[in-house]
Amino acid sequence: MEEDNREAMARLVAATNYRAAFINQVEHAKQQYEARLQFAWEGHYFTLDYAFMTYVGTTFIEWSLIKGKGNPPPVILLDNSREPVLIEDFEEFMDSITGAEQEALNDYYDQYTRLKEADSVEKLFEVA
Repeated sequence: MEEDNREAMARLVAATNYRAAFINQVEHAKQQYEARLQFAWEGHYFTLDYAFMTYVGTTFIEWSLIKGKGNPPPVILLDNSREPVLIEDFEEFMDSITGAEQEALNDYYDQYTRLKEADSVEKLFEVA
């Protein structure tokens, strides 16, 4: 009976250690992802979060519709410091930010998937 209790306790400690390491490594992966969402453009910094990406995506749709009818207006966005930034080539800007955001998200997903598949604390730390 005492042997069974020790084994159960050892399994509980191992599971607790695994869970703590998993949470730690997932948090580390999130921080890496969020750091990669910091985007520089012509000396200005933008955070490629959902709010910014949604706003810029909507602006791009409107801009594209106007572009189809003639000269599109200039696009001015606010950077992280709340300074106005004239975006000279809006299509290039959109390609750059969507590519950067998607690359960061793909890497985060890959890392998260590898963490979920790790079956030991040692393997969790190998992922990072």
